[in-house]
Amino acid sequence: MKKKIVSFFLAISLIFGLASCTTNDRPGNNAETEEKQIIPSIAGLCLGDSREKVLEILGMDYTETIYEEAEHFPEKFANWEYADGFIISIGQETNTVLQIMATSPSASTNLGIKVGDSAEKTLNTYRTNYPEPESIHGGKLYGVFKVEKGQALIFDFNIHDGIVNPQEIDPAQKVERIILTYPSYLDDSF
Repeated sequence: MKKKIVSFFLAISLIFGLASCTTNDRPGNNAETEEKQIIPSIAGLCLGDSREKVLEILGMDYTETIYEEAEHFPEKFANWEYADGFIISIGQETNTVLQIMATSPSASTNLGIKVGDSAEKTLNTYRTNYPEPESIHGGKLYGVFKVEKGQALIFDFNIHDGIVNPQEIDPAQKVERIILTYPSYLDDSF
């Protein structure tokens, strides 16, 4: 009889102990992490996406240039250039997206900013959500945002000057190019 009572109390203690460890009490399981994670994208494409996803979204009408040197990427790569204004860099070993560059007016970020939008709209949208970091080489990176997953989202307002926003941006300027990449591919770290 004593064994049954002790077993009963042990079972009750175990049940109450397990019940107190709900998913909400476990580290990393709170309302914040349960919300859908934001993933930076351009035209529905993300860094790390497969070649197949690029083909699904942008199609097969591209010109491929293969680079035998990795250059600033961690592996050899190919650029897929689409006539409507996309250049997608694909890793030759991983077969995944390493970088996305877009000049197409249909190119939209996951926050709805498109090529052709004003600097005012673009910067107001992104500055309220993300920092514009300082370069390890010195100076603020205007129009460059440190977004989720350690990625860099770049809005270029003058593609003809050969550099990305060397100074404060005039609110009337328009987005001419959007780039999604990693800071290390830019020889920077932030």
